[in-house]
Parts: sequence; structure tokens; C-alpha cells
Amino acid sequence: MWEIFINQQTNLNLAMMYSFTGRIESAKAVLDVRLLFLYIPVYLFAIWDSNRTTVELNKIYLLVDKEDARFNSFSINAVGVNYLEKRNPIMAFLWACTIPSLGQHV
Repeated sequence: MWEIFINQQTNLNLAMMYSFTGRIESAKAVLDVRLLFLYIPVYLFAIWDSNRTTVELNKIYLLVDKEDARFNSFSINAVGVNYLEKRNPIMAFLWACTIPSLGQHV
């Protein structure tokens, strides 16, 4: 929620659209740089958290696989969909660099 709020307040998406179309001066004009400094720590935390979560899930996956234990590898609840599978931490890092909230889901 914080990421969405800061993204809207800084006009980050609008500034990105302007910069992608070559209108750099328009991008500078709409971007609120002061609030953008609040977005950077959230972005970096999302990258770190995606990598950390992937490593932890891989440990659980390897333990369950090694022990040949029964484990609920897929569940749906009000919060979301959870599934257990081995993941690549590098891919989580790369996706989190691109889209912060996506790193934990690949």
C-alpha cells in the first residue's frame, strides 16, 4: 500500500511515461523529487525481501523434498495464494529490481 501511495504522490508513472517518450523536461516538471526519496527505501526493501523470501522458501522446499514429508504445497486464503516450489534467487532479485512487488512471486 505504501508503494502505491508514494508512487501516486510522486507522479512517478507519469514521469516515466514522459521520459520513455523523450519528453524529459515534462518528466522533471511533474516528478516530486522530495517524496521520491521516500520511495527508494521501499524499493530497496522489496528487492532485499524478495531475495530473502526466495532463499527461505528454497530451504523449506529442499527439507520437505529430502525428508519426503507430507506438506501442503498449495493453499488459497483471504490474504492470497501460497505455494511451495524451488525458486531461483537471482530471478527474484532481477524481477524485484524491475517491479518491486513481483520478486516474491516468480
